[in-house]
Amino acid sequence: MRITIKIGTSVLLGKKSLKSSTVQKLPLDETILKKIVEQIAPLYKQGIKIILVTSGAVASGASIVGKRSFSRLALSAIGQAQLIYRYISLFELYKIPIAQILLSAEVFIDRKRYEQFRTTLYNLEKIRALPIINENDVITSQTSFWDNDSLAAMVAILTKAQKLIFLTNVSGLYSAVPDEDANARVIKEVENISASIEKMGSAKTSLYGTGGMLSKLKSAKLAASCGIDSYIINGLAKNCITDLIVKNKKIGTHFLADKNQTLTDRERWILIGSISKNKIFVDRGAREALQQRKSLLAVGIIRVSGTFKQGDFINIADSSGEVFALAMVNYGSKDLIKLNTQPRTPAIKKYFQKVVVHANNLTLIGIR
Repeated sequence: MRITIKIGTSVLLGKKSLKSSTVQKLPLDETILKKIVEQIAPLYKQGIKIILVTSGAVASGASIVGKRSFSRLALSAIGQAQLIYRYISLFELYKIPIAQILLSAEVFIDRKRYEQFRTTLYNLEKIRALPIINENDVITSQTSFWDNDSLAAMVAILTKAQKLIFLTNVSGLYSAVPDEDANARVIKEVENISASIEKMGSAKTSLYGTGGMLSKLKSAKLAASCGIDSYIINGLAKNCITDLIVKNKKIGTHFLADKNQTLTDRERWILIGSISKNKIFVDRGAREALQQRKSLLAVGIIRVSGTFKQGDFINIADSSGEVFALAMVNYGSKDLIKLNTQPRTPAIKKYFQKVVVHANNLTLIGIR
């Protein structure tokens, strides 16, 4: 079994992070981190293939410097070394070697680098070294993953994991905001992450985090499209990982995998389009055609958002804004904007004879 576990900053800061949103110097909770490692190590020793995606570098840097006025990039550079040192020290007690991997989004965008990264992970698996992955915040760019939730989903998809687990400081996805609604309850199981489910997720992040519940929902939706079960559980709860994996307890929120959709490796790779914020909005007819695995024609485009060029990854959304597909595009944003702002003369129609997105360069998400 392969499992990707994403550890959020809110978990690494412990219960203190729940009490303040303004504190400047908040050290990582060594006890919490120790308890997490105590649960992961035996599972890894038993042969379960585990990859950790960890946040916490910025928070760790801030706890050392004590000033949040510094850039996230600088704090990350300071904190990453301290963060990985903590992991190495704890896993060393179980004689488990650690492999630190700092990623930029370009690794996933370039097909050759994507395959090299996958080969590296499989080689680490063979020599039984546990990968600990974080985004390389020091050289982050506009093609950033935006948060480690997305990165964790990408790693799970690339390695064909069976489970993706998000450790956070809440007990799962709630039906309403607990602080505002006394009837709020944890939703135990979600079969399909629809637009109504996404509305339950807040974009609010923790003190040093960049994700939030909404990013976890979007990441779980991607994972589900690749046949991966996802879970949001309370990482501060005692034995949470053991209860979920070993005892099969129904804790947190379980997002069911779509077992009916089998994606090729190329289709999985196209899923990295979620890294981009660029979008093409299409009408109802175009959505129906795409869901039937047909290509996208220029006539079905309503508008475009963002700046992109030919061959870039883009999100495809319907008129309501719901993203239902990811793809590589055959035209740049400037060309597509020209299509929507100029009369469709014979010359324009001739220029756009090629499909905007070919069916072979398309991956559907959230379709059951």
